[in-house]
Amino acid sequence: DEAMRSAPAARDTAPIWADGPAADQQSNSLAFDIEEDEEDDALDLAGMECPTEDAPLADWLAIARDGAARVRISEARSHAALYRAVSLSYDFAQVARVRPDDYAELLHDYGIKAQARSPMTAVIKLVFGATYDKTRITEYATALDHAMNAGLSVGSLAAYLSDYVGGLKALVRDERAAR
Repeated sequence: DEAMRSAPAARDTAPIWADGPAADQQSNSLAFDIEEDEEDDALDLAGMECPTEDAPLADWLAIARDGAARVRISEARSHAALYRAVSLSYDFAQVARVRPDDYAELLHDYGIKAQARSPMTAVIKLVFGATYDKTRITEYATALDHAMNAGLSVGSLAAYLSDYVGGLKALVRDERAAR
């Protein structure tokens, strides 16, 4: 989270030279944009944690996708960001279980087919994208299956993965060994 708050904001334009005619305008707006972005990141992170129970399933998907996008753009690509994104995917999966019609509609809209032998793969593809690395999709789906079997509650998978000795990789290894 700290890396996301301290990362410089992307700029649409930049002055051609530092002391050029637009330098004063640009430098003033850059300082304003950075302060504004830092506040927005803090608000976005807080808002992502607690969607309402009656929020549409598409909102849950948007929250999970935002977490996945943060993993992709994060320079540090920290375990915490990854575990959070996987946890948001799990939260989405839990809500999708109680809203099967909405879930089927999202799958149809994104051209993703759920597989009976690996139902969490479709969830991961919805969140991370169907073209995401196949190995990672399988690993994250395995983590979601494990969480479902363990009966973890909404919002708890990130902490569970952090506390699991060896983290996500060890959990996937252990699940494969158990099969």
